[in-house]
Amino acid sequence: MSRIVLFSDFFPPHIRGGAEVSTSLLAKELVKYHHVEVVTSKLSSSDWKWNSITIHPILSRNEIKNKNAFSLLKYAIGIIVLPILNTYRIHKFLKYNKFDVINFVPTSYVSFPMIILVIIFSRKIRIVIDARDYTLICISDFNNNSTCKFEHRHKCTSHINSLYQNDNRLIGLLQPLMGLYEVTIFNIYKITLRFIINNDSKVRVVALSEYVKKQLTNNGYNKNKIEVINNIAETNDENKRDQRQALSYDFIYAGRLEKPKGIWDAIHAFEQLNMPNINFAIAGDGAEYNLIKKYIKQNNLDNIILLGKLPPENIIDLYKKSKFVLAPVKRPEPFGRFIQEASIAQTPIIAPNIGGIPEALSDGISGFLYDPTLSKGLLKTLSKASNIDGLELSKMQNKIGKLSVKYSPSFIYEKRIKTYFDI
Repeated sequence: MSRIVLFSDFFPPHIRGGAEVSTSLLAKELVKYHHVEVVTSKLSSSDWKWNSITIHPILSRNEIKNKNAFSLLKYAIGIIVLPILNTYRIHKFLKYNKFDVINFVPTSYVSFPMIILVIIFSRKIRIVIDARDYTLICISDFNNNSTCKFEHRHKCTSHINSLYQNDNRLIGLLQPLMGLYEVTIFNIYKITLRFIINNDSKVRVVALSEYVKKQLTNNGYNKNKIEVINNIAETNDENKRDQRQALSYDFIYAGRLEKPKGIWDAIHAFEQLNMPNINFAIAGDGAEYNLIKKYIKQNNLDNIILLGKLPPENIIDLYKKSKFVLAPVKRPEPFGRFIQEASIAQTPIIAPNIGGIPEALSDGISGFLYDPTLSKGLLKTLSKASNIDGLELSKMQNKIGKLSVKYSPSFIYEKRIKTYFDI
């Protein structure tokens, strides 16, 4: 039995999105055959247990909590100080807890120095770094004001003025200077980590999709150090669609209500569709929630149903009650957890033909893909899906359902273990 530790900024019951769901499902499968522990942020005052796994909340996070100059200064100092503090804590943890494999799931570049120093000082431990998005490439991937493009080598300097959302005048004046400072620190961290990944034989990167691998290699990472492994999903019988089950929704969106997720594009397209007998359900919360709620009420959009935030374990059941999963993302999605969950629920997907999405979906076969650069691309696709007949819908359900085996716990487990121990 091998000893494996996963480093994740968030972990159940404290989660923010699909990355944490995927990490927890991976840990749940690994612990069946190995000793597994998780190191996460200070989300609790003491360790806790989850599926017989011990969770250690020892990492400090660096966030701008208040929109004032003091918070900005504290954040700027934290970019350098907190990685040192976290590295010290991890060094103590690894000194008294021996592991065969360390799996990092970074969601912020602030964890880069910690990863670098662990690689340097843990000479005999296998290291795997998950690239579930563009964190190893881009500083502003998680920012709501920017849409990153990765078709060529990425230049973070183009995002200096879009790194912060604020309505504070002083922060607005400091924004370019702070942006330049943060981009400079990010590039120092990134270049150092990239060099170590490319040259240390015990380190591997797991990319979420072939698209993510392509962007990593475009930005200087050695393609021979990168394995492509999709996210894991629970493919048990309870999650399978019952064809006799009555459908509650025509279209369903489940995720963060943020502009880069394209939620407003979906609402406006559905409004233009103007088919009162067709409904659209929205599950999730985020920065746009209250604005969406107000917009629906003001415009009497009675067939748009705002469900609020739901537990992750309820999402597949929600998909099973819907004709189509709508994922109108604006930026190139690395792959999208909605692909796995919709496949399990046997629910066809409507999504743009960008990022890693076309790797899993075929237009007109397992759903509908549209060109997001066309002004009415989404509207025309919604119209087409609204008029689909029962036989064609059934064929799509069967086709996308067959994809789920690629995301099953046993399949993903085997690929992970091969990556862990073939290093």
